[in-house]
Amino acid sequence: MQRRIRGILARKEVEAKRQEEMIFLGMQRKPKTEAELKEDDPIREMNEQKIHRKQMQEDHMIVFDNAKQELEDAIEEIEGNDIIDNMLQERRVWIQEQKAISNGKVPADIAKFYERNNLETPLTEEEEAAKAAAEEGKGKGKKEKKKEKKKGKKGKGDDDDSKQIAKIGPSEVVLKFETFYGDYNLDWANRDETKNPD
Repeated sequence: MQRRIRGILARKEVEAKRQEEMIFLGMQRKPKTEAELKEDDPIREMNEQKIHRKQMQEDHMIVFDNAKQELEDAIEEIEGNDIIDNMLQERRVWIQEQKAISNGKVPADIAKFYERNNLETPLTEEEEAAKAAAEEGKGKGKKEKKKEKKKGKKGKGDDDDSKQIAKIGPSEVVLKFETFYGDYNLDWANRDETKNPD
């Protein structure tokens, strides 16, 4: 029993001496002290990096808000009066056109000014037939459709008094913006980014 314990202790001593010799010769790294181990704590470094990134995000956001405000002020100062003048001129021209149409009577409401772009010209009978055929039968070939379009172009007359039909509801651009706004509200508006490491 003593022989075995002495053998174990001798082997441990030889291993320790071997380690010292390897360190002395530069073939093995010197083991780190407790102070060095505390400095190299990866969790502490991770937390410090996270705090640093959050601080950088806040600083960048402040810089962005300041730059945005400066840009808005510059646009308002440089181009604000021109934009106001152009918009007033558009409305004045529209009012003069309405007065000319209605024999000098000023329009009671300016809502028609904003609705004037929501008008579309009605389709001719041939265009309506082509549209209905395209919706119903997908079996037609491309050549037949091209022939119908060519015939439709030849048959059109130059009607100066072409009627305009008012669209009901908001325009396509407004609907697109509504979808974008809805997507933003669903995905990003209420998202909590305080714990985001990036």
